[in-house]
Amino acid sequence: MGKQEIQKKFFKVKNIIDKDFFHIFLISNPIFELISYVWINKLGLDQNKIILIRLREPSTSLFKGKYKYFKKTLFDRLCKKLNYDNHSRKILKWTSQNFPNYYIYCARLNQEAEKLINHQNCRGHFYIEEGQISHNRKQIFEKNYKGNLRELNKPIFAADKEYHFRKDAILFIGIDNHVFPLVESEKKIILDDLNLVKNVYKPQLIGIEKIALVPAPRRIQKINFDKFLEIFINSIPKKSCIKFHPGFQYSDSKLEELENHINSKFNTFYRVCRNNVIIEIEMMFEKKCIFGSKSSLEIYTKKFGSSYNNISLY
Repeated sequence: MGKQEIQKKFFKVKNIIDKDFFHIFLISNPIFELISYVWINKLGLDQNKIILIRLREPSTSLFKGKYKYFKKTLFDRLCKKLNYDNHSRKILKWTSQNFPNYYIYCARLNQEAEKLINHQNCRGHFYIEEGQISHNRKQIFEKNYKGNLRELNKPIFAADKEYHFRKDAILFIGIDNHVFPLVESEKKIILDDLNLVKNVYKPQLIGIEKIALVPAPRRIQKINFDKFLEIFINSIPKKSCIKFHPGFQYSDSKLEELENHINSKFNTFYRVCRNNVIIEIEMMFEKKCIFGSKSSLEIYTKKFGSSYNNISLY
């Protein structure tokens, strides 16, 4: 996508967007947050109209002190077992009471996003690249498609579902040319200049080349965690910097505890990244050598000139 075409799409979106409406971002992971930051600044959105809702508890803090988080309570989990989504209801209640007109930015049609998009206060929605699901050949569905209702009660992971993206979205936003493969080109924009994030992100891994990724918890749920750690440590280079998948939702204090446990157990030194370390941005400052199993980071290592080494963990 050429610079001229990108500028035309920016101009078109600026003409569509109402300046009085709010922009609600459902932040799901670091790459989504990175792209959101670039989009907000490229489009020149009013900072007072930006609402950031974290779907996971740990924060990278790329946006300083602006986040809203709705913790999933024990009651929410009990409701979920009864097929009632109380967590999404809380988010919907808060947004509908505080923001009379809004746009939604989400990675896919999870339950939180769908409730907000279907509410009368929503004036349109956007999809932002998140990782592997954004690159899969998932069908783009009509607004009135009801497949999600059939998927709702199935205990399957997001990657196994088909219903993720609606055709009536205003735009699909990404940074990789291969993202959203089934979306028509007119409704897709690829951001080509990400250097804006360098103004607000301070790299923490300068001089550290080797980074090892702990996969998503769903991929190792059938393995005893200590047993997994033994397999993991024996599969990565010595003194690698370890990055846990955001799906673990570990606090910084828990990550420090794990760092001490790993170093004590294996009698060596491995640094464990805290939540504010964003590997995708670290690679923009310095090339890295990444070690891990299947991960969307493999896509971004190629984009940012780093290397990815697949290791067998499960």
